[in-house]
Amino acid sequence: MTVPPKRIRIVGVSGAGKTRLGQQVAERTGLPRLELDAVFWAADWTCRARRRWMRGSTG
Repeated sequence: MTVPPKRIRIVGVSGAGKTRLGQQVAERTGLPRLELDAVFWAADWTCRARRRWMRGSTG
């Protein structure tokens, strides 16, 4: 019996197509997609406080 994955990590260099691949994987598997830039960076590309991104807040 095969157990479906709960998480899939996609890594690569800038411009390699990680975002597009992540979108396709999320659509096909139904798994949620999380962009780490949204967790780590604020809207003006300043680093969020470590406490905020450690608990996963994007707000």
